[in-house]
Amino acid sequence: MKKKLPYSKDTLVDEDDAPALSEAWFAEASLYRGGVLVKRGRPPQAVTKVAVKLRLDRDIVAAFKIDGPGWQTRINQALRDWLVLHPGEQGDAINSLGRAALENPDLPASLVADSLASLAEPREQAQPFTPRSSRRK
Repeated sequence: MKKKLPYSKDTLVDEDDAPALSEAWFAEASLYRGGVLVKRGRPPQAVTKVAVKLRLDRDIVAAFKIDGPGWQTRINQALRDWLVLHPGEQGDAINSLGRAALENPDLPASLVADSLASLAEPREQAQPFTPRSSRRK
């Protein structure tokens, strides 16, 4: 068995043992202003996107992933291009709804979903729009 070494109570610290404060050290250091940590990284965007769970065919996803990173952005752009190429009442309504959702981030997601669902109804079967939250159960 190894013999235990006695505990050292030496409190003297040689100042020369401290690491040098280089530019790299300062680059990694946290910055505080008025006691508040200054966040680093990308600043918040004025227009944000909504995270959705979307099920797509494997071949569609594979085709967008072939070009590497950014495949979700390319799918978003393809959907936006489709709306531009297929203007009309439904496309205009979807664009208006999208703008309203972006301009009013506090809109309940259920209102946006109900609005989109109502666009799929045939005109002759359409009912006046009422959000699910206000429908009687």
